[in-house]
Amino acid sequence: MANYAKLENNIVVNVVVADQEWINTQTGTWYLDKDDIISQHNVIIGAKYDSLNEIFIHPKPYPSWILNLNHIWEAPVSKPEDGWYTWDEQNQQWKLVNT
Repeated sequence: MANYAKLENNIVVNVVVADQEWINTQTGTWYLDKDDIISQHNVIIGAKYDSLNEIFIHPKPYPSWILNLNHIWEAPVSKPEDGWYTWDEQNQQWKLVNT
């Protein structure tokens, strides 16, 4: 059994755990996910498949974020490392989460 992503126009529209025999009976384009489940390029619905780099790029989380050279979305401001933060898109800054 393995994770497979169904692609439509290089966008993941479904993810299943199946064996190759079952995938062979399906229509459409299916891709075997070779990446680790905890990777930043793991298969999720809505991700775009980059066939040149053979990775999945997750949907852009906020309009201000940019795709870095590792194909990972980054905020325009570095995230502080001293606590739990959430991104505030309106003010373009990280906000400390009260715990």
